Amino acid sequence: MDEQQRARARAFFAAYDAATHPMAAGPALPPARLWAMEAVSKTLINRVRDRLQGAAGPPRLGAQRAWVEQLSALQLGLYRAHYGLQGGALDYGPLGEAFLRFANGDLRDARGSEHGQPNGAGALLFAEFALLVRDWSLPDWAAWRPLLPALARMGRIWLRVYAPPPETLRQWDAWSYVNYRPGRRFTEEELGAELAVLRQGLGAPVDDALAEQHLREVARAAFRAPIPRT
Repeated sequence: MDEQQRARARAFFAAYDAATHPMAAGPALPPARLWAMEAVSKTLINRVRDRLQGAAGPPRLGAQRAWVEQLSALQLGLYRAHYGLQGGALDYGPLGEAFLRFANGDLRDARGSEHGQPNGAGALLFAEFALLVRDWSLPDWAAWRPLLPALARMGRIWLRVYAPPPETLRQWDAWSYVNYRPGRRFTEEELGAELAVLRQGLGAPVDDALAEQHLREVARAAFRAPIPRT
């Protein structure tokens, strides 16, 4: 990733924060969007909890369909604004790399603030949201599905780079941007291998089950304490 691409990725995640982060957006964040985000976040955390426990049965839908539709449209709008192609398609290669670089701490700002890097276990919720769009059978799933492998694979990177200290009880709140350790980052060679897998899959049918397997494995490695039901 050259500096121009890095600046593009940082601008993308800054726009993400401006649209969804209560502190970054401030009064500009519409109350209806905040309510939708809170409700959907609870559903997503409970879905991770279900995966961790190996729950059987249909996946949890939880949040109202209209809220999921609203947040899907918001995020896809951001994706198209920064990684869109002519006709409304998405440039999935660079977009997927942006998420992997984000999980690797490559987009952190000079102050090492929470912006430009994962701040907690919410890093798992990008992929979980895509699967929630699928499980609600929303038309947007066609746009989310090619991105799913990158959203699922970023969890493996985040797991290594942002792991809490070994003596810490690995519960949901133990994961934070303050755990960042530059020595644990994926090397360019390791990232290149991850990106090669993603590039090979572009244009091919996406294996949802493999993505869900990645999520389950990361959740089991990340949490040694139960995730409270929200």
